Order: sequence, then C-alpha cells, then structure tokens
Amino acid sequence: MTDIRGEYRRLLRGTHTESNQENVVFYVHSTSLDEGRGDLFVALGLARALDVRGWGVSFLGLEHWHLDVPPHTTITVAMLQDATPGHARDDVLRLAWVRNWVEDWVERAPLAEFDGILASSEAAEAFIRKRFMGATATLPIGVDAGLFAGQDALRDVEISTTLNLWGHDRGLVDDIRKLPSGFSVHWFGNGLKALEDVGEVVVIHDPVDFVDVAGVYGRSKIVLDDLTPSTREFGCQNSRLYEGLAAGALVITNCAEGLSELGLSGVPVVTDNAPLEAILQQFLDDEEGRFRLVSDLRSHVLLEHTYEVRAEAFMQFVEKAKRHVASRQQIMGLQDENAQLSAECRLLREALDGAEEEIRRFRARKAVHISDRVASMFWRRR
Repeated sequence: MTDIRGEYRRLLRGTHTESNQENVVFYVHSTSLDEGRGDLFVALGLARALDVRGWGVSFLGLEHWHLDVPPHTTITVAMLQDATPGHARDDVLRLAWVRNWVEDWVERAPLAEFDGILASSEAAEAFIRKRFMGATATLPIGVDAGLFAGQDALRDVEISTTLNLWGHDRGLVDDIRKLPSGFSVHWFGNGLKALEDVGEVVVIHDPVDFVDVAGVYGRSKIVLDDLTPSTREFGCQNSRLYEGLAAGALVITNCAEGLSELGLSGVPVVTDNAPLEAILQQFLDDEEGRFRLVSDLRSHVLLEHTYEVRAEAFMQFVEKAKRHVASRQQIMGLQDENAQLSAECRLLREALDGAEEEIRRFRARKAVHISDRVASMFWRRR
C-alpha cells in the first residue's frame, strides 16, 4: 500500500524542476499536515495527481505569501481568498480555486489579478463569471482514491462524522439532538463543547489525522455530512461526500444543491419531510438496500470524482486560461494601437481644424481687402 503520508511530505518539500512541463505553486494557509486544514489536503490531492503526470508542485503557507514564487514556477493557484499572486512574475499564469465563501471571494479578493478562476460548483462559477472577465470553469473538489478507496474493513461503527464545530451554523447538531436513545453517533472533531448536552446518542472522540480519517470511514456504515452557510448557498459539496462514499460508507448530507450536477442525486438528504432519524432507521434496518445504494454511488465517485479526473480537467483549464490570456493580450495590444491611432487622428484633426481656421481668417481678410478696394474705386469715380 502506498505511504500517502510520506507522499504528501515529499510533495510539500517541492518537486519543481526546469524540465517539468509545468510547475505549480499552491497558496495555502499552512503547509503543516498536523493542522488538518481542508485547503491543504484538497491542494495535495490535486498535486499528487499532477505529480504523476510530470508536473512539478510546491506550496506556500501564509507566512511565505509575501515571497517571490520558487524558480521555474509557471502557474500559481490561490486556495484562499486572501492569497494574492502579486509576487508572481508577469509570465506566470495566475489561477484561483474557489471552494467555499464564494461571495467573500468576490468582495475581498482582487479578482482582476487572476487570469482564471475555478469554482467547485456550477452555481458558484455562474456567480463569479458575472463579475470576472477572465477564464472560468467548474472544478469540484474530489477524493484521493489511493487513500480512501482501499477501505474494506469490518464495518463495526454504525454512524460517524468528522465535522469540526468552530462556531459555524451546523444544523446537524440540532438534528442529532432529536435522535432517540438507541442511536450511536461517533463524532471525531474539534470544538465539540456544543455536544455536551446531547447525551448518550453522541460518543465524542478526539480529532483524527486526515490520513486516519479514511480508516474511520472504512469502518462506518453511515457518515454524516453538514454544509455550512459558506458552502450551502452555492451547493459547494464537501470533501467528506466523496471520501465517505469512496471508502464504502453511505453519506447522508443536509444539502441537495449541487448533488445532481455531480451525478450523486441518490445521496440521502435530511429535510423537514425526511428527518435524520427516519433516514438512519431506513438504511440501518435495510442492509441490502444500503449496500446496493453505496455500491452505485461509490462506483460513480471512483469513476468521476477522483483527483486523477480533476487533474485532467485542471490541465485542460490551464490551456483554456492561457488562450484567454493570449486573446486578452492581443485585444489589449489592439486597444493600445487603437488608442495610439486615435491620438494621432486627434492631432491631425486639431491640425486640420487649425488650418481651416487660418483659411477662414485669410478669406475674411481677403474679403475685407477686396471690399475696401471696391469702395475706394467707387468714391474716386464720383
């Protein structure tokens, strides 16, 4: 089995070389695997697939955003709205990947500094496209199949989740409060004080390392997901959706938006008409039905939503963004030419206007001169 953690560390050390087809720099909050930040692990998933394809990758954490990009860099990817590519050379392609906080990106990030923007849902891309003149495309986040797809352990955990509670609105907490005794939700995460009054339904665990999350999902029959307001409005589905399904667990979420475009409309969604208790009871009682549904969803995820698939789409977008930049530069060149021609025409017009004024004045003086001569001749004859 591949040492994924070792692979991640190798990539974090950087793999840029002059001979690579492209060399990508990901701007992330931190390059520490121990912090468990989603922006880093999403970037690492894509980077691992790009590395296999001969592209170099490297990462800049927050404390290094002010530095120049590493040598041989050809592409930068901002994973957060505060990360700007201002220290990249002019010949570097500047991209952003908007995975959440879509409106915040539009309001705070200097979009004009980017050559292309990727968004993790169609609704997010449409929102950005109305406000950004560069290349855009939809690129959902995905799953590192090498880490999550090999989970076939005995499923001795009925229900689990790995949600962190950092003060964001988590509707899942209220849904779990409504569960009667008899259910057991194993919750691995940070900031779980809000669960202290939930009772025996929740079994609280310390957060687990990202690499070990695969083992939790691999032991689980059902994984619960919950989209915060930063993702729910635009249907930007979480990594947990793809990872849980790839690991063979049934994922239950609280947001239907975005599922259809991913081909995952079969994922159960908690609503007022389909409360969490009813969905859990249905799929815990019906092992065969759950297995069939998970099998179909898992197959689709491993076919359409791995980072290998995302890497191919990313590489195609790079070419699209390059064409867009070339077209924009050509247009800007034509605009510069047009501006220069307009300036020259304006000078000619001013010169012509000046000449016409001189002619008008000459004619006026000539007319006065002729009039004076005629008058003089008239008076002499009298």
